[in-house]
Amino acid sequence: YKPSHFVSVSGMLYRMKQNAVGLGNICILSTMVLVTVSTTVSLYCGIESILGSRYPTDIEVTVYDTTKEEQKAMLELVETRTRAAGMNIKQLNAYEALQFSVDKQGDTFVADTGRAGGAEVTYLLFLSPENYENATGHAIQVSPGAVAIYEQSGHLPDTFKLFGETYIVGERLKEVPVKGDLTTFVAVNVFYLVVDSQETLNSILVDQMAAYGEHASEMEYIIQFDVDGDEEAQLILKEDIRDDLKALMAQLRDDGGFSCGVYARAGSTEDFYAMYGSFLFLGLFLGILFLMATVLIIYYKQLIEGYEDRSRFEIMQNVGMDTKLVKSSIHSQILTMFFLPLFTAAVHLFFAFPLLTRCLKLLYLEDVKLFTICTVCTLLVFSLIYGLVYSLTARTYYGIVSSSDERR
Repeated sequence: YKPSHFVSVSGMLYRMKQNAVGLGNICILSTMVLVTVSTTVSLYCGIESILGSRYPTDIEVTVYDTTKEEQKAMLELVETRTRAAGMNIKQLNAYEALQFSVDKQGDTFVADTGRAGGAEVTYLLFLSPENYENATGHAIQVSPGAVAIYEQSGHLPDTFKLFGETYIVGERLKEVPVKGDLTTFVAVNVFYLVVDSQETLNSILVDQMAAYGEHASEMEYIIQFDVDGDEEAQLILKEDIRDDLKALMAQLRDDGGFSCGVYARAGSTEDFYAMYGSFLFLGLFLGILFLMATVLIIYYKQLIEGYEDRSRFEIMQNVGMDTKLVKSSIHSQILTMFFLPLFTAAVHLFFAFPLLTRCLKLLYLEDVKLFTICTVCTLLVFSLIYGLVYSLTARTYYGIVSSSDERR
């Protein structure tokens, strides 16, 4: 028999029945503070990482459905225009890629029609060995009928079927072959595949166009490069390249019709800071509101419990329990009651972490380590503020309870 535990447990049962709703509210508000602040702080702190994921190079040119002659002319245009602008190209990667979505049914990929029940949405990006070398700077050899694969998410069996053709996984790559939009996808499965030859890649393109019809994806020709100019010069170069591409394609094609995009990291930096700065403001603003609500609930609960416990405090003293034991048991109960919601909120955050990580990936934040650090720091700071609020409001509680002792 331990008197302190006996009193604490019996008192705790009563307190839990009386305060379950209030404790639940504190837990929910605490969780909201942790989620809103940690996610928005992570986004703002990771802007440079986000820009690196979204824009792996200073300038990127993407043109669809081009011939080898057109690709050669475009590459020369980019190099000539960059030199004319007084800038040097630090590193240039030019390659062809084919990407589209399919439904994964076991070890079989079928056209993504949206009607297959139980199918997993899958994004595929295909490269030939030549294009893989152009994109990464590393040579690769793939056996006929086989593929080299990088699994960004999900798992692909050693043998799989695509549009009726069977392929064997000959090598599993440890790094993502190319950088760009696909690295931020949060689908169930995202695979990069290097086929054995350009002919195989063209064959997959034909099968894909037959399966999807007018909704089929076209082959992309991508030029990525860094330059040594400042941001203003890069923006001017981007516009010049776009205008020159339009003029070039008007010469090379009778109809002049083509689809292209020219992107520069410099033009997006300010936009990203403005957008994620707004997220940070909203996160901190809502976090402060939730924190204020939490503080008020804790304060008024301390007042209410103080007046309720004052009579019980007198009864326990009247039956012979010494003041020190009474105070220690009450202190134990109050401490447990008010820090239990904080602990539960931390548990909620722990289980929500994988989902929050995927949500942040939609906003291009892939740095899980940064998000982990921001989450832990937010939890520690909130715990410190929570403990400070508790200690201040606990004084009011003990003042109310001890006033009964002074009247005796």
